[in-house]
Amino acid sequence: MPNLEHEGTSYEVDEEGYLMDWQVWNEGLAGVMAKEDGLDLSEAHWDVIRFLREYFEKYQIAPMIKILTKELAKKYGKEKGNTKYLY
Repeated sequence: MPNLEHEGTSYEVDEEGYLMDWQVWNEGLAGVMAKEDGLDLSEAHWDVIRFLREYFEKYQIAPMIKILTKELAKKYGKEKGNTKYLY
C-alpha cells in the first residue's frame, strides 16, 4: 500500500490515493491531498467538506444529494443549497 506523508506522520492510502482509515482524516491532511490533485480549497469547499464529515460521523453513510442540498440550504442559504452550486 502506498503512503502519504504529512507533518511527520505516514498515512496509508489505496492505489487511488484515498485514506484507508477515514478516522485519521484532518483538515491539514485534506489540504495536502487536494494539492496533490491540483486543487486549492476555498472556504466554499470547506463548508461542504465539513458538512459531509459531520454527516458521515453521525450516520456512517454519505448523504443522498437531495438531503445534502436541503441541509446546505438550511445552514448556508438557498444560493449554496442546490446542485448547480455543488457542481
